[in-house]
Amino acid sequence: MYERESDELDGREIQAIGSVLSKELACPVLAALVADDDVLCLGLFIGGELQVDYSSRGSTCGAPAICRAFRRPWVTPAMWLLLQWPWFVFECFRHILVAKLLGIPSM
Repeated sequence: MYERESDELDGREIQAIGSVLSKELACPVLAALVADDDVLCLGLFIGGELQVDYSSRGSTCGAPAICRAFRRPWVTPAMWLLLQWPWFVFECFRHILVAKLLGIPSM
């Protein structure tokens, strides 16, 4: 799902939508935001609550929780390396790889 307000990089809108979708649809929601290809932000929402708040600029990883939420625990080591890897020229590449590991469409 792509949401128009996220084009403005407003974290409040992204959190509100992630929270509502995860609660109303009773499924995990992984919100992703790539800012100017310099920063990737991920937010994992479960039951309306933010469980993981990741930023490629140095926040905690959250790989185990993300992989468990999408029922792919066997990819946890690869996800951990991907989220911790410090050198990506463009963060959209990291975003695409996260989606591939989780088995979800990237676009």
